[in-house]
Amino acid sequence: MKAKRFLALFVVLVMVFALVTACGGNGDTTPTPANTPTPAPVQTPAPTPEPIVEDPVEVTVEFPDLGGRTIRIGTWSAGGFFGETGDERPDPAEDANYFINSMRWDNRVRVEEAFNVQFEIIALGWGEVITSLTSSVLAGEPFADLVHLPGPHSFTALNTDLVLPLDTLARSDSDFMTTRNWLEPRAAFDGHVWSVHSAAVNTGQEGIGVNLDIIDAMGAPNPVELYERGEWTWDAMRQVMEMTTADTTGDGVNDTFGFSGSLQGVIRHLISANDGWMICPDTLTYAYDSENTMVALEFVYEILANGWFFAGDPEHAMPVRAHVPNQRAFEQGRNALHGAIQPFHINRAINEGFTARMAFVPFPIGPNSTANYTSNIGLRDGVHIPVGTEDAAYVLWILEELFAWPGDDYYLLNEGGIDGLRNIFEDEGDVQRVLRNAENAKQDIGFILDGYYWFHNDLVEAWYLGTMTVAQAVEYFRQPQQDRINTFFGLD
Repeated sequence: MKAKRFLALFVVLVMVFALVTACGGNGDTTPTPANTPTPAPVQTPAPTPEPIVEDPVEVTVEFPDLGGRTIRIGTWSAGGFFGETGDERPDPAEDANYFINSMRWDNRVRVEEAFNVQFEIIALGWGEVITSLTSSVLAGEPFADLVHLPGPHSFTALNTDLVLPLDTLARSDSDFMTTRNWLEPRAAFDGHVWSVHSAAVNTGQEGIGVNLDIIDAMGAPNPVELYERGEWTWDAMRQVMEMTTADTTGDGVNDTFGFSGSLQGVIRHLISANDGWMICPDTLTYAYDSENTMVALEFVYEILANGWFFAGDPEHAMPVRAHVPNQRAFEQGRNALHGAIQPFHINRAINEGFTARMAFVPFPIGPNSTANYTSNIGLRDGVHIPVGTEDAAYVLWILEELFAWPGDDYYLLNEGGIDGLRNIFEDEGDVQRVLRNAENAKQDIGFILDGYYWFHNDLVEAWYLGTMTVAQAVEYFRQPQQDRINTFFGLD
């Protein structure tokens, strides 16, 4: 797809989530009249551009018999993408979400019988699905009939013509093209829908985990109480980190810390929380030199410089780059705040014996913010149909039937996710803060363009080693990052 067309599409896309502002350097963030549309109110789930249906395929046969065909599902999740998590019907004695999961299982069986098909889940690594999709489509034989991709990989797939526009395959009463009771478009560009997924509320939110045991033990202000009073700010976060970084044993070495987490994710959320950009959406240019973004980067630099950061693996060759150890650092119970945490991370830790009391709060709104964003999102994950898929219209129909497991009880889509949160958190306030976080997410092209923001690890390494200031690092990485943008969009 041509860069000019994508530029126009992205301006429309980000306008749904945010005010498109000038992203130039030298501290000039004053919006220009041509680029200051009024932002639409944020909704849950996040709104998507309305698709344009061009002669949808009419599939008039009621549940066609596909002769025992195996429908292959490529995904990075071993449980697939439609909620079924095993090869047998859920056991009520072992499954905490038995009611929902049994409905999903029964629906799977219904679909298998109705279309005379069976399902095979091909579970690959997170980055392996797009690689397998690319090589197999280019060879003329897609490795799966349905492919579940993370958002950045979805964008790559549609930009390189690996997947089919689903709206051209849809029946006239297709759910994602009409009522969206069960399915919603995820990647909707160029007048077409390229991927779909559940219309359920997004509970996979990234925010800040709060170790309440450490907060209480150190006498620090409680971020939950601060948030509920409207006093959760960057200055308040600084105070909490400073007060909880301490030597509690008297050996001269700090043993509790203010902050942990995977910093490449923390940076992007703080950028959005301060109304900054990673890529300027109206010019497709590197935006780290804009004032709002620079202020966010200075905050991360401050966390490292003051020794507030707890590395999950201090023996790692470069502790601040160790993604998995830092993502799980809170499980050691040695830090008060943990950035870019998801409820899933807390649930996993609890299941593995973690006992500290954990709360959830959104990232605090930055000092330059006027839009109240608390997180940065890209394109959400979605299910595609690869180019070359046999009977693609029928495969899409099957996909829709799989997601129709609630029947007319549409509320179960959200109830299942919300009940899942309630199984993780004892306090209903945490559940509501997760949902509130979903309503205040900003979409940034820098998180859609696959791999673009990974250089955040290079930034924090330079700051950890003391080899560059924030300004020096921003300038040092300008051209390589702009080259990535230019290459992807064909701007060279």
